[in-house]
Amino acid sequence: MATSKKLLLINGLWSPTSIINEFLSKSETDSNIYLTFPLGIMTIAGWCRQEFPDYNMQVIDLMMELHKYFSDSNRQKIDLDSFILNILKRISSVPDYIGVSMGSSNGHKPNLRLILLCKKLWPDSKIIVGGMHATTFTHRLIGNPNIDYIPEFCT
Repeated sequence: MATSKKLLLINGLWSPTSIINEFLSKSETDSNIYLTFPLGIMTIAGWCRQEFPDYNMQVIDLMMELHKYFSDSNRQKIDLDSFILNILKRISSVPDYIGVSMGSSNGHKPNLRLILLCKKLWPDSKIIVGGMHATTFTHRLIGNPNIDYIPEFCT
């Protein structure tokens, strides 16, 4: 019997790096974390469950993770890379495929950081990006050596 493929789907960060750093610095901030239902990544997850029932799938919502971190009164100051790596290290096995939703151009820089860290952790994993930013700025992402695929509907 063949081993099942492993799929990691990540709802990326939707805020600029400067605002995310405010949340991670343990300082007071006037900024808000705007949570939305991650409909894009959840739709993809539902379709994958239907089409690839043998795949081992995990889903991460980084905006929810940021909200949980910021809401913790015992939180420690942390940098963006450490925040992302702490979450990625929870993944139980090396993913074959990593899907990243770049839902907002505001968050493109932290999401590119996320993609770089995924590639460093799991160099053989194939990284697929989608979402509004990938659709609008495909020409800026297509040459990124850490991105393996941008679906055709994004071009």
